Amino acid sequence: MKNPQEIAKTIKELAKDKKITVGKMLSDCELGVNTLSSMQAGGFFPRLEAINKIADYLGVSVDYLLGRTENPNISVVQTVNGNNNHSIATGIQTTRSDEIQSDEMAQEMLKQFNQLSVVDRSRVILYIDDLNRKKI
Repeated sequence: MKNPQEIAKTIKELAKDKKITVGKMLSDCELGVNTLSSMQAGGFFPRLEAINKIADYLGVSVDYLLGRTENPNISVVQTVNGNNNHSIATGIQTTRSDEIQSDEMAQEMLKQFNQLSVVDRSRVILYIDDLNRKKI
């Protein structure tokens, strides 16, 4: 996982790539103008809600901002076994006919997952990983 300084750098680079000023992004996300400066200067880490807002605004996953994945569009939970078609909700691959239902379930799981603390998110990921290992 990245430290606050690295996360701030990633956020600034993403904003620059998308031709968005940091000030506008912070304003639109209802965050203080010094949020990123504070992260860079003192290692301040904003609340998870702030990171969620920034990730959503920039169109990337929170896991990407935190350095847990190199793919900006994928959360770690969605790639437990390195398989992008892996269903968050059921832990099994979905077929075309199950895709809509699985997507709805995955969205609900992701919504609930995003409401957890960082520590509880890690616990969930470890639990899912443990379940997947037991299948082998």
